[in-house]
This record gives sequence, structure tokens and C-alpha cells, in this order.
Amino acid sequence: MSTDFQIDAEIRNNSGKGDARRLRHQDKIPAIIYGADKTPQPIVL
Repeated sequence: MSTDFQIDAEIRNNSGKGDARRLRHQDKIPAIIYGADKTPQPIVL
């Protein structure tokens, strides 16, 4: 049996340690989506 989940994410324009720390301080999760032959896309969850 499978369970479906919905994840709310937004594209983020800034990257780096400082920006990631700021997002974590706001209880958000910085992430990056990787794919074959695609440019990595920074997002925030």
C-alpha cells in the first residue's frame, strides 16, 4: 500500500551557507533538486 504526500516548496534565488542558516532559523528547510542533464534547482521547503 502506498501513501501520497504533498510537499510545499518554493524556488529560492539565493544560495550559500548564510542564506541556508537564515532559512533554518525561520524553521524552513533549504534543499536542491538534482536531475540528469538538468541544472540543479535550489528550493526551500
